[in-house]
Formats: sequence, C-alpha cells, structure tokens
Amino acid sequence: MPRRVPVLGHDLIDRQHRRLDALGRRLQSALIAGRPARALLTALLRDTRRHFASEERLMRRLRYPEMAGHVALHDGVIADMLRVRGLLKSGLPVHRRQAEQMHEWLAHHASEADRNLVAQLMRRPSTH
Repeated sequence: MPRRVPVLGHDLIDRQHRRLDALGRRLQSALIAGRPARALLTALLRDTRRHFASEERLMRRLRYPEMAGHVALHDGVIADMLRVRGLLKSGLPVHRRQAEQMHEWLAHHASEADRNLVAQLMRRPSTH
C-alpha cells in the first residue's frame, strides 16, 4: 500500500489531503482489482482541482516565490489524471503502475512541495 500523506499543520490543506488520500486509495484499489473506477476518478479529479485552486489562492496571497514551479507540478498531476480518465473512457486497461501513481503523487507532493508552502504559510498567520 502507498505511504501515508503527512500532516503538515495547516487545517485546510491537511483536511483536503485526507480527502484526496482516501479517494486515491479507493481508486487505486478499484483499478488494481479491475472494478469500475470512473466515478472515483471523477471525484478525485474534481477534489484535486479544488485543492489546487485553494493552494494557488494561498500562494497568491503569500506572494509565494516558488509558485510557478508549484503550479507546474499541479498542471502535471492534472494532465496525468486526464490521461488515465481517457484510458478509462476508451475502455482501455489501466496498468498497475499507473494505478499506483494516481495515489503516490499526493504523498510525494505533500511531503515536498506542500511542506515548503505550509512552512511559509505558518510564518504568516493571516494566510491560514
């Protein structure tokens, strides 16, 4: 099973990460087991977009110096999710590694990019 998403100490971001983690785990299990997964992927894509929009609002308020790179990571994740959605819509199989990646990105992104963002947000209480 994939690693857990770390708790970073920012209420909104942590709450969203928990939701994405749960959806990602359910999606991964469904894909690996060959169960229907389109509805789960749709929910994960929707919630991921909302999470990224929340983070991007926080970054703009903070004038986060690493925003361009962080947003590029967001764009890459969405593009990957859209590719998997295309496979599912076409009835093509989703390989085990693709299924694992659908969830692993969250743990990695939270551990690295989001940890840096939250550290700066915590220094400026008005952005919580």
